[in-house]
Amino acid sequence: NSATTGLYAALLAVGVGPNDEVILPPYTMSGSVAAILFTGATPVFCDIDADNYCLSPKDLSSKITPRTKCLMTVNLFGGSPNYDQIKIICQERGVKIIEDNAQAIGTKWNGEFTGTIGDIGVFSLNRHKNIQSGEGGVITTNDEMLANKCRLIRNHGENASDWLGIPETEQFNTLGLNFRMTEMEAAVAICQLDKLEFINTERTRVGVGLSKVFRSFDCFQPPKIHEKLTHTFHYFPVLFDEKSAGMTRHSFCKALSAEGFSTREGYTKPLYKLNILRHLSGISSRASLFNVGSCEPLKTVEEIESKLFLCNFMSPRMTNDQIDELGSALHRILEHSDIISKSC
Repeated sequence: NSATTGLYAALLAVGVGPNDEVILPPYTMSGSVAAILFTGATPVFCDIDADNYCLSPKDLSSKITPRTKCLMTVNLFGGSPNYDQIKIICQERGVKIIEDNAQAIGTKWNGEFTGTIGDIGVFSLNRHKNIQSGEGGVITTNDEMLANKCRLIRNHGENASDWLGIPETEQFNTLGLNFRMTEMEAAVAICQLDKLEFINTERTRVGVGLSKVFRSFDCFQPPKIHEKLTHTFHYFPVLFDEKSAGMTRHSFCKALSAEGFSTREGYTKPLYKLNILRHLSGISSRASLFNVGSCEPLKTVEEIESKLFLCNFMSPRMTNDQIDELGSALHRILEHSDIISKSC
């Protein structure tokens, strides 16, 4: 019934539980870490790559310990991390990979669809995703045993375990809840899936056009697209250089929104800054249901979040004329940066 419950089912299916650690990037929404906490495991935050805003392979190796059970990657904004490097690290250390692919349906890394690269992939069908059914989630895996465990967990653990072929010794963690999607939502999702290729093609057209516009100004850095990545532009993030622009990010976003192009400062508060996690990290594990690791800031996450803004106006329906008008709006704003910086 959601990607969040899909992540929870996936974590239980690979055997994550108390005393285990799950590595993830803190630059994601709260559902990613909530799913980990409800298994009783400890989330361990890994820094991100400045080029793609996803988990950094360079920082990953230093985060793995004997307690590491699983890695949760987050394919953010329609992009992905460098899975060539991540898979090598995880295979060498015996760590399972769960992909939070909520924002990247149809994205490819080196020709493979994200959500099919790790041991389990989890997709979102929430109302604002590239395709949607109002609400809902999807789990993908090519491991039949993991698939059957997920089926049990999503349906109260009541699917016939013997019929699914799950040995009695493997049925210990099949106390499930009701995570089922409704039939109506599933029917809508099937129709939406037929439109996915067209929608993503249009998103790519718009993403390429926006990149060209922003790249023509020194103060903007649009997404960097790795040669192995087929990006689907769920969001369009841009890094803003305040010094080069002669105004603050806040002033610029306010001015661009006034031009009719709605923007959002930053993406989300890094998870280690959430009040609930900072509160729980100071509580003894014996006194709390949840085990929280370090909530110390991570360098690249902090740098990115201080410079990034999202183009809320990005849409597969955006015309080429509208993209050109964005360029004109950016030119007007930067031409009057001194006036805007004083008034905003």
